[in-house]
Amino acid sequence: MITIDRKDVEGITLLSTEEAEKLPRWLLANGNGWWLRSPGYVRNGAACVFTDGTVFRLGFDVHYDDICVRPVIKVNLKPYLPLIVKGRIQPLVIGETVRVFFKQAQYIGNDMVLLCESIAFHRFDEKSNDYENSEIKEFLENWLKEQLKEVKK
Repeated sequence: MITIDRKDVEGITLLSTEEAEKLPRWLLANGNGWWLRSPGYVRNGAACVFTDGTVFRLGFDVHYDDICVRPVIKVNLKPYLPLIVKGRIQPLVIGETVRVFFKQAQYIGNDMVLLCESIAFHRFDEKSNDYENSEIKEFLENWLKEQLKEVKK
């Protein structure tokens, strides 16, 4: 298992419905429902993933605070690729476990890793399902800043 250094962390986000639907359900299943950054089809709704890994495009109302936040960390993987595994060069594969901020994550492609666990229960936003202007985006960015501070100590 590789450990990603904080200097190689480039950002944080949530998966979109399109990104989530490309991944295997076993990788999405996590014991809690969790938000995606895509708007849902219901008014004031945001898409999410059910506990079994099913992507729910219809979504839940953004005020619903019984859904988790499971972030995607954008990283620069160039220093780690290709990995030498058992004497041969081998790239990371989808679902491979890595460590970032002392937490386990899984590689999901495109220089992104999905945390294996949720970091909080949180409503999506008080008034909107627009991720770019949402409080959940601000929450994620603040969480990332805290993680970077913790690792720096």
